[in-house]
Amino acid sequence: MPEAEIVFSYYSNFVTHLLSMLLALFNYFFFEKKGTFTYKHILAGMAFPFLYWLVFVSIGGIIDYFPYFFMNPTEIGWIMTFVWFAIILIVVTVLGFLLVLFDRIRGRKSGKKS
Repeated sequence: MPEAEIVFSYYSNFVTHLLSMLLALFNYFFFEKKGTFTYKHILAGMAFPFLYWLVFVSIGGIIDYFPYFFMNPTEIGWIMTFVWFAIILIVVTVLGFLLVLFDRIRGRKSGKKS
């Protein structure tokens, strides 16, 4: 792999997996109105990642591409593919519930100041 492709690969991974998440948190903490999240937002936030997982697990073998090792049933087997999916689902759900809880607490605090 040429050096420019390696650097771009690291940069795109950095932007996708770290920078965009940090900027989303920064946006939430400093600019968003607090106290507006509901539990339905957790499901809405999980819709795109679930579809992404479903598409690549379904057609990854056909196109010979899996973006992550934990989505590759030919490498780790179908059972482990679903185990990884369950682990990620649990982690994202717990983080979602914590965010809704935090948002509600911050919403109450900011509501008392008004």
